[in-house]
Amino acid sequence: MTDLAGGLTGMLFDNVGAGVTTQLTGNIVDLLVNDPSTHRGIIFSQVNPGFTLLTPGASTTNTIFNAASPQAAFSIPAGSGAVGGILINSAFFQAPNF
Repeated sequence: MTDLAGGLTGMLFDNVGAGVTTQLTGNIVDLLVNDPSTHRGIIFSQVNPGFTLLTPGASTTNTIFNAASPQAAFSIPAGSGAVGGILINSAFFQAPNF
């Protein structure tokens, strides 16, 4: 996804149900440089207990360009009960330390 106008959210998950397993690998989100509006990469707004982010050992990283902060690149609610992890810009984010 490439932001040409500003304000892009690459992926927004409003609510992820209990017991769901998701694998996100190899995605590219290119946010507009110096965008004064809110723009975000991969965002989970609400997560129910038992949610698993699956990242196999040989996974391709998710790349997020031009995020204003780490929280703008990836966000999941603290204390959500999520397990697993995700690769963002070659860094592994391990649950529950999102």
